[in-house]
Formats: sequence, C-alpha cells, structure tokens
Amino acid sequence: ENSQHEYTGGSGGYEDSDEKQAEKIGATAIDNFANSLQSSENHKLKSVHDLHLLTLYSQQWYDKDWGSSNVIECMHKRGELGVKGGLSDFGVISNAYHQEFSDIAVLLPTWLTRGIGMVGPRNPVDAAEEIGERTFAFLDAVQKQAKSP
Repeated sequence: ENSQHEYTGGSGGYEDSDEKQAEKIGATAIDNFANSLQSSENHKLKSVHDLHLLTLYSQQWYDKDWGSSNVIECMHKRGELGVKGGLSDFGVISNAYHQEFSDIAVLLPTWLTRGIGMVGPRNPVDAAEEIGERTFAFLDAVQKQAKSP
C-alpha cells in the first residue's frame, strides 16, 4: 500500500510510480537496455514477453533442473520465451558449473577451484569465452534488429 511500485500485470509488472523518484535514483544499465527496446509509441515494458531474452545455464544447473531450466527450455521450444517470434535463446554451457559464470573461476588457480568443486571438468577460461561470445552475439543481434526499420 505504501510502496513506490505498483503491479500492473504480467511477470515483471513492477514499475516506479513516482517518475521523479526514479530520476533521482538514476537509470541503470538494465533500464537503458529496456528503454532502447521500447516501441515508437513509447509504451512501458510490462513483462518478460516484451524483451528478447538470452538464458544460459551451466551444465550443473541444467542437469539438476535448478532455476527451472526445464520450464525455460520448454518455453523456448514453444516460442514463448521473450518476444513472440523474436531473438530469444536458451543454451547450456557444457561441462561448466554455476560459479563459472563469475570471473572468480578464472582469477583463482584451477587446481584450487576444481579441488573445492567450484568448476566443472572444462577449462574455466574456455567456459568464460563461450559465455562471452554467446552473450555478445545475442546482444549484437538484438541491437541490429532494434536499429533496422
């Protein structure tokens, strides 16, 4: 009731109700990205179905179905992940553990991270490169589509 947010429906329906307060806080990188995807009618994004989404899972999380990976994968296969008919993608980084999505996996010695179960059997540098390449390719495609008429 005394919140600065209001629920307007959809999966991500929380929006700042006080525009001036939002300006004081400042736009985040995510806000800037979301704003760049808005239509020319300048409508506000209301749910995850209004964005192109890249969802990458480590092999560890995928195998254990953590993070509802099976649900996200089914949504992607049915074309229900992100914008209908859009660029959304789902992927699994093979032989990687969850911690390999962080730079800590390449900053610490592999003998240590592997010894404490922080990384999978794959070279963490290779996993980081794949994550980076897939992310860059996705963002590049979204940016190109946003700029095309």
